[in-house]
Amino acid sequence: MYPVLVHRLSRLLCASFRPRLAAIEGKLRSRVVVIEFPSYDAALNCYRSPESQKAKALRMGKGVAEIVVLEGYDGAQPTDG
Repeated sequence: MYPVLVHRLSRLLCASFRPRLAAIEGKLRSRVVVIEFPSYDAALNCYRSPESQKAKALRMGKGVAEIVVLEGYDGAQPTDG
């Protein structure tokens, strides 16, 4: 499903097909993908798009997905001093 999401004004930050992945705490899924969008609304609009919903329909009954949209943080950081 993530190829549909990556092409819509987004940036693939990391994916578990990379060779280095470790579960430090908790259970790791077989595939983890983190995608950055320009805004919270852009991410929701992408997920709700006809292309994404078509991909979702193909996945239904064949796999399990946990898709989370989380608003970014652009505020002060501990290293800002």
